[in-house]
Amino acid sequence: MQLQLPIFGLLCYMAVCLHAQDTLFETDALPMHNNNTVDQRLLPSVGNGHLGYVVKTDTLHVNGLYNGRGAESHRARVPTRNSIEIELSSDNVQLTETRNYQLDVAKGIWKEEIVVDQVCQVDMYVYAHQTYNRILVTQVHFKRLTDNSGRINQDPITITYTKIPTERMESEDLADEQTVEFDKYSWKRTATTRVAESESTMKSNVYMYYNDIPDKIAINQGDTNDNWYSYILSVDTVDSTAQKDFVDAEGILRSGSVDAHTTFLNNHTKKWEQVWNHGRIETSNSEYNRLAFSSLYYLLSSLPTLGETNTAKSQYYGLSPDGLANGGQGRDFYGHVLPDMEINMFPPILMFHPTVAKEMLSYRYHLRSAATSLAEEGGYKYPYESGTSGTELTGIELYEHRAYVSGDVAFAARQYLSATRDLTWLSDSGRTLMNNVANFLQSKANFDKALGAYGIDDVSGPDDYPGVVVDNSVYTNIGASNAIVYADYANCLLSQNAVSDEWLEKANDMAVLYDHKEMYHPEYEGYKKETVVNAADVILVGYPHDFEMPSDVRENDLDVYEEFTNFQVAPPTAKAMFTIGYLEVGNIDKAKNHFTQSYDYTRGDFNVWTNSTYGTDAVNYINGMGTFLQSLVFGYGGLRLRHEQIDFDPILPPSTDHMNLIGLEFLGSEFDFKFDSNMIYVNVTSLDESHPLQITTSDGRTFNLDEGEELSFSLQNGTISTTATTGCSLKPITGGLVSAASQVVLYPITFLWVTLVALFCSNA
Repeated sequence: MQLQLPIFGLLCYMAVCLHAQDTLFETDALPMHNNNTVDQRLLPSVGNGHLGYVVKTDTLHVNGLYNGRGAESHRARVPTRNSIEIELSSDNVQLTETRNYQLDVAKGIWKEEIVVDQVCQVDMYVYAHQTYNRILVTQVHFKRLTDNSGRINQDPITITYTKIPTERMESEDLADEQTVEFDKYSWKRTATTRVAESESTMKSNVYMYYNDIPDKIAINQGDTNDNWYSYILSVDTVDSTAQKDFVDAEGILRSGSVDAHTTFLNNHTKKWEQVWNHGRIETSNSEYNRLAFSSLYYLLSSLPTLGETNTAKSQYYGLSPDGLANGGQGRDFYGHVLPDMEINMFPPILMFHPTVAKEMLSYRYHLRSAATSLAEEGGYKYPYESGTSGTELTGIELYEHRAYVSGDVAFAARQYLSATRDLTWLSDSGRTLMNNVANFLQSKANFDKALGAYGIDDVSGPDDYPGVVVDNSVYTNIGASNAIVYADYANCLLSQNAVSDEWLEKANDMAVLYDHKEMYHPEYEGYKKETVVNAADVILVGYPHDFEMPSDVRENDLDVYEEFTNFQVAPPTAKAMFTIGYLEVGNIDKAKNHFTQSYDYTRGDFNVWTNSTYGTDAVNYINGMGTFLQSLVFGYGGLRLRHEQIDFDPILPPSTDHMNLIGLEFLGSEFDFKFDSNMIYVNVTSLDESHPLQITTSDGRTFNLDEGEELSFSLQNGTISTTATTGCSLKPITGGLVSAASQVVLYPITFLWVTLVALFCSNA
């Protein structure tokens, strides 16, 4: 039986208590422009992966619903039918009210609280339902208050609704809009998007079911009952699906039960409480906790819900940098999906919710036909920007050369495989995905006699600043090499033939530019050390791409690109990745500096992120939230998801005395990983017996992990692995290291070779 009690500011669910100070974001004043209008860009959002809605606005977005051709494709605006403003009045008494606005991420709700002292209180709840996930809900709860003598107020009260929008009930993105009466109390509205995304795709149908909202509600004199009013909007691109959620929800809300409205609300909030029970980050620092909870909330609000839903979930169409609630025409990346999904947002979601991460990967597999068309010589080439068709939507010719996107997809696929060892997924779609990505990337690699290594020419890496295509982007080349060995590993797991020797030769002898005097990796062929960058591609090859190199070379890469990254315009992702990199090499002070600056991108009372430290160019920037979470999990938590184990080497974040990673998942087991300045504590809450887990610590001890028993040992590094090994391994990649100065291939076995040659030359 569930127990939910507020105790000393806690929200308790079963054995889990969340601190309201960490999960409740509230204010008495909404963010305003200088002209005294509400700044809607800084308002929070609610969502469930199918619907995304910025509160107090007139726009709803739906997963996979876009309007516009090519680069003009953007999330289609569906006008909300149940968004309202509330005013209170009374014929008997002058009402003086106070208002409070709350985003409660623990429950996944937006709440507006209107209080007239000693008279009444009206609470309005807005949420995208977790079970009935086609439905946006607005609920109004009226209750009488008592005066100083304890007498319940009995004055007549009028609740007046003003609908949002007042003038934009028609959408510029939808055509052929028709409204018919569905039943006595509700309506059905149909429409189609105006323009298909590509020549090969069709316009989308939109079906909306919603109930009447009266202009006023009269609370009669002497009526002392608590009164609930629920208004719902159900939206889908399939008529029967939208209708079923609407009818089933209405069946509960109109059942006549006194608890019908609270039952419907509690069904939703319990789902969110279960989410937090199985995945969250806590420290002794409330500021970090608020950042972590809000970041996870906004990310998960744009991802498919956990658990069962009333109607089957539809195909998921990816995670865009600003989430599902944003992305209209001309703003917020138009709602397009970028490779940021795989690199910046996928890793932290995978560690806590691998089933949701699997849905993210399904987007790429679903669009494999378009990826085949984009790959001229075979395999899957994924676009830099995509929507529902899988065609390239960037509109910038340079970005069409971003072959690295396919390498990022391969990275995510290998990460999912390592975290879950999901052989069913691998057999059904994963192996096909990984082999075709590898095929495309190997086809781009050609032997360069001048370099004496394989190279990939005419590409654009993540860094925008070159402004032209370049040859042998280090990020692209290493991503290509990794993709090939990932495909080989996937084949081994299914006892299939290894990839060809030719592919493996390309993987092992891919040109990796290296300046043997300065001991760092130039970003691309012809890169000059003083050249300013905005993305610091190279630091990403150490993490998250796990390219092995000596610690001093890794630190040199970080130092070089720290000096020449334009942080004034760089997004928060850069700061987070520098944090992780410097922690990796043990430079704690520099890591702290980048970490504390990485969340300077938050705005307002609801922890809305932007992609720059000035203005509101792109909101709500969940891309930056993803890398902030990575700085906690993989930076200070010190976790690394290797191909068949998790490495750990934790260090406390600044101004904390403990950190807890609750609900980590690995190979079907769930566990909590906690540490302070002296000890590490691991508690397995659910163990998959087919993959028994063990911990090996750097002091030479090995512990078996048992369900329900907490293991503790002194703070140190180590590994979490399973005794059920596969017999498969990732083939090591050394890379065809190329002297950036002379373009002469050194063909070293390790970086030690390069270092020795450099020392010899400098002393000659």
